[in-house]
Amino acid sequence: MFGFHNKFIELADDINSSMPRYVVAQMADILNREGKPLKNSNILCIGMAYKKDINDLRESPAFEVFKLLQQKEAKVTYHDPHIPFFKNDDQTIYSVELTSKAIAEADLVVIITDHSSIDYPFITDNAALLYDTRNVTKALEGNIVLLGGHRRYEKHTSPAGNGSDGHGGRSGID
Repeated sequence: MFGFHNKFIELADDINSSMPRYVVAQMADILNREGKPLKNSNILCIGMAYKKDINDLRESPAFEVFKLLQQKEAKVTYHDPHIPFFKNDDQTIYSVELTSKAIAEADLVVIITDHSSIDYPFITDNAALLYDTRNVTKALEGNIVLLGGHRRYEKHTSPAGNGSDGHGGRSGID
């Protein structure tokens, strides 16, 4: 019985440690569908902490995602109200202010840690493209891709502006 339990724990650890690579691969796919390569794309990561509403970066999957994106030569910035800066090799990386300009300039905004104090409607209103790995935007509209690559829908209105476009005010992105 304990052998099975230990194997299950090892399997869970393998899955958790491979998630940063999976998330980066998903980001590359999302950008490719938009005709953009990951290399030289502006990526804004939301949340760097190990988990929601704490200031601990140790063993953070977000930190691994950040490093993988840098290795792939993406232009990466981050915002985290709990992690004002962190050290990456010889570099000190600072959290950027979450402004409409910072969001709009990103080719892709990715939510990695879902802190309670972050204004997610503000992000969806200003992001050209959003990858939500935490499902915090499930009740919001926008150009959103959920973990696993499932595309959400963007609200469009008819030329009359009344939302009667035959899709209940929503039309597919893909």
